[in-house]
Amino acid sequence: MKKVVKFGGSSLASAKQFKKVGDIIRADKSRRYVVPSAPGKRNKNDTKVTDMLYACYEAASTGASYGKLLSAIKERYEQIIDGLELNLNLDYEFKTIEENFIAKKGSDYAASRGEYLNGIIMSHYLGYEFIDAAEVIFFDENGTFLSEKTNEELSERLAHTERAVIPGFYGSNPDGTIPEVEMTTQGIGGPISPFYRMDAARACLLSGNVMVSVRRPDNDIPVEYLAGIRDGDHAYWKYYDFTGTDADRFICKTWGKNRAAKIEIRLDGPEGELLGVCDLTPMEGEVAYAVHETKIKPVTGKHALVLVFKAVEPADTGDEDLMNLEWFTFSTSHTPR
Repeated sequence: MKKVVKFGGSSLASAKQFKKVGDIIRADKSRRYVVPSAPGKRNKNDTKVTDMLYACYEAASTGASYGKLLSAIKERYEQIIDGLELNLNLDYEFKTIEENFIAKKGSDYAASRGEYLNGIIMSHYLGYEFIDAAEVIFFDENGTFLSEKTNEELSERLAHTERAVIPGFYGSNPDGTIPEVEMTTQGIGGPISPFYRMDAARACLLSGNVMVSVRRPDNDIPVEYLAGIRDGDHAYWKYYDFTGTDADRFICKTWGKNRAAKIEIRLDGPEGELLGVCDLTPMEGEVAYAVHETKIKPVTGKHALVLVFKAVEPADTGDEDLMNLEWFTFSTSHTPR
């Protein structure tokens, strides 16, 4: 069996996290192909490398001062390299990135460099071959994903590659430019069924303080979840197809310490159509967990799902976290859960 494993930004935010990921990959010899994200937040007050790249590109492409921004990005990667004790230098890659930023290669190119650089580091750390996604993931001039061409090229490449690291979220256009793939939860597959139990950590867009974290139960598989959730934060999962499902209930699992809070279930945006509100009661304890549910109004069609997190008493919460969200799903009164 050949397995593909994907790791999010929080799981690859530091050398310490890299080592944990390395242990997970090496624990199963069938985990042969690795898809890394760009480094995420190392703590609640940190900045994701993707956001740093956007800011640096904006400055460089408009003629503003960008040197400090680029140096800060380079330092993030050097800290990971040093922590892993790798004999690796990214000076050439950063020189190329700087030249392309000045040449206005586009914000998609800028964002893709986070995954690209992390992929290079991961390949050196694991001893796997590095395959640039731009060489095997293709789009046409209209930005449409070319699945047949991609599958043909990728299959040929992997047929001769025992183990590889392939960065996620970008590919190449016919003119050689690099588009960023829309970040969705469904990937290149079809829309998600509302009855699928969704791991909250698969959110494709996080806003506010919320971040992906990992808990490691003794003698069990590590579990990713959304942590650091505060009043007003929200997260997206794209795309759900509610057509013909008769979904009428929302169910979710939280664990650990929770404050009294509400989860607004909305469509297509944090101010989008409100399907329902799930109330969470306060809960204490490191291993405590609870399953919450609420009714939702009828919905049909394909939508982005957005959960908006609200404190019951915002004035009293300050900067305290509201909850840890592990998973959620929908159900219908017409079928057993």
